[in-house]
Amino acid sequence: MVSWSRHFRVPFNLGTRCALASPMANRSADEPIQTADRSVPLQPRVLVTEDNAAMRHLMADVLHNEGYFVMEAADAFEMQSAILDFSLERPHQEPFDLIVSDVFMPGKSGLAALTEMRRSGLSSRFLVVTTFPDADTYDRIEELDVRLLVKPFSLREFRDVTTEMLHSPVPKLERTL
Repeated sequence: MVSWSRHFRVPFNLGTRCALASPMANRSADEPIQTADRSVPLQPRVLVTEDNAAMRHLMADVLHNEGYFVMEAADAFEMQSAILDFSLERPHQEPFDLIVSDVFMPGKSGLAALTEMRRSGLSSRFLVVTTFPDADTYDRIEELDVRLLVKPFSLREFRDVTTEMLHSPVPKLERTL
C-alpha cells in the first residue's frame, strides 16, 4: 500500500515502533478517501521508495519538513504503481519532481524499476541510495543519469542533496536504454 500521509514520528530505540499521524486514521473502511486537488502543485512532489520502513519514514519526514509533498512506497512495484496512478490522473505532467529509491529491495531493484520507467519516457530526477554500490551499480547510474547517495549518510547530507536536485534541471533523455 502506498502511503499518502504527511507526518511521521519515528522513535529509534530497541523495539522500534512507528506511529503514523494521518487525517485518514479515523476514517471508516467504507468511507471514500478525500484527496487534495493536485491540479495546481503547491510544492515539489517527491516519492520515497525504501523497503526498510523506519528509514523510509525518516527520509519522508526530512523531506516533508522541507515543505515537499511526499509519498512513500515500500518496494519497486509500489513505486511504479504510484507513478502510473499519478500519470493516469495527470497525463501531461511528470508524476514526481524527485524519486528517491533504495537500490536493493525484495522483488525488484530500484535500478531495474528505473530502467523500465526511463524506457517508458519518465524523465523525473532520480536519487538512488545504497549501502554497497558495486561497479555495475555505478555503470547503471551513469547510463540512467541518476544520482547516488551511499549509506550511511547524515540527514543533513540527504536534505542538501535532495534540495540541490530539486533545483537542478530535469534530465533530458535522448539515448535509447
